[in-house]
Amino acid sequence: MVPTFGLFGTNDGGDPHLLGQHTVRMSPISTAQLNPYAEAFCLETPGSAVLVPILLNNTTPIGIRYSLIPLGHGEGQEIIGKVETHDLNAKDIRATEQSREESLELTRTNANKRDVNDPEYDEYDDDEEEDSTESSANALQKSQTLAHVRVTKPGTLRLERVLDSADVDARLAYPLEVVIAPCPKAEFVPDDTSRGDNIRCAAPGVVSGHKGSTPGEDVNFNLDIFGVPPLSLRWYEDVNGRREYFTVEGIVGDQTRGISEAPQKLQIPLTVSLGAIGSHTYSLEHVIDRYGNSLMPPLSPKTTRTITVLRRPSVSFKKCGPGRPSSLLIGSETQVAITTHSFDPLDGVWDVGVRYTPSDKKHKGWEKQLKTQGGAKDITLRATTPGEYTILGVKGKYCDGDVLSPETCKVVEMPLPSAEIEWKKIHEW
Repeated sequence: MVPTFGLFGTNDGGDPHLLGQHTVRMSPISTAQLNPYAEAFCLETPGSAVLVPILLNNTTPIGIRYSLIPLGHGEGQEIIGKVETHDLNAKDIRATEQSREESLELTRTNANKRDVNDPEYDEYDDDEEEDSTESSANALQKSQTLAHVRVTKPGTLRLERVLDSADVDARLAYPLEVVIAPCPKAEFVPDDTSRGDNIRCAAPGVVSGHKGSTPGEDVNFNLDIFGVPPLSLRWYEDVNGRREYFTVEGIVGDQTRGISEAPQKLQIPLTVSLGAIGSHTYSLEHVIDRYGNSLMPPLSPKTTRTITVLRRPSVSFKKCGPGRPSSLLIGSETQVAITTHSFDPLDGVWDVGVRYTPSDKKHKGWEKQLKTQGGAKDITLRATTPGEYTILGVKGKYCDGDVLSPETCKVVEMPLPSAEIEWKKIHEW
């Protein structure tokens, strides 16, 4: 639309060019807004890149100028490092957009090639990927377009200038800056569990496969966390298929460096309680930095620890105890059974300590270690002398166990059978 204005009146000695009808061309205001969707950006690896969008209104840019300020400076503090200034011309802008479109097309093609028979395939994942890549374009008005700045270094990106095809600077809208940080990450510090020592024994009183009120053994892990603090960590514990999530917030490091912190590597403890028998898996789900960047790492030995908690073995005498001795015939033997009440197959074979205390001075006492045989539940003790037999303890491959009642068995020697014969004279009638 070209407005037309008519100016009428006397010149009164003024400029004669002011008289008559004039045509004034009024162009819409050109604007540029950095990161219009308030996204968070981070670099996964030193060689990766991010595309930061610029929302353009009523303008076709032929030049974009931006600066990249190194991370690690505080408010009012001297900037450490070199501030880089970059100028993009129209060719650079077109090349970035073309590369972005090709990448999106490749993503769509790969999604279409997914095997629908794959058990991990989810058709809704494809829909979400397409929505995420096209939602921004669909939301644009007719006068709006998007341009992108490709950034490969961490720092604070500041939009300095956008020049349109009419050689006019576009008005820059707030905010003018966005932070590109290294992506935060967390992993377990290598320890005994990562080197195969991942078997633990249930604490006394822990008898079930579900976490209860009885506390178990505490296990201390250490975590290496990297990112711009304050950081938040989300992790979960899976006990025999039952999962529970936890969040650790406000993880900070050196607080003496100012407000705008650089990424820091921190180490924090993580203590868990093994309050159930079975498999305990601990996984780091994701960590969030101060800018909202979050990266979910794949399950790996660096982000997962698994501990197997074994049931404590327990033993006692069977069919022998206080008030119920085992009988032994002189010159013979009797069998005394020691039975296991609870055990874990991974913990076998079990050693059972037994002490013999003789009932007279003719025999000598002893202590022995008896072993279970194969998958047998009982141990047979062959007693040939009278006395008291006591279970001292039980130990498996990994776990010490408990001795239950009856823990003692008394073997009593039975006297030989005897007979009394009385002779009487038979009187003759």
